[in-house]
Amino acid sequence: MNISPLAVVHPEAQIGQNVTIDPFAVIEKDVVIGDHCHIYSHAVILDGARIGKNCNIFPGAVVAGTVSYTHLR
Repeated sequence: MNISPLAVVHPEAQIGQNVTIDPFAVIEKDVVIGDHCHIYSHAVILDGARIGKNCNIFPGAVVAGTVSYTHLR
């Protein structure tokens, strides 16, 4: 694993082998990330996310978020 000291990774998150997590990425508690993934800077992986092997999560992405439609009314 290559996790930047500037990333925020919950200690209970399950991180696979050979995963790179760039600075300012955020990984919450109930997250599973497969082997050989790259989580780029400023990506946010929220509780409940399950990411398979060999995935790239690009800068600014938000994974496993729920959308609130109340602001559209």
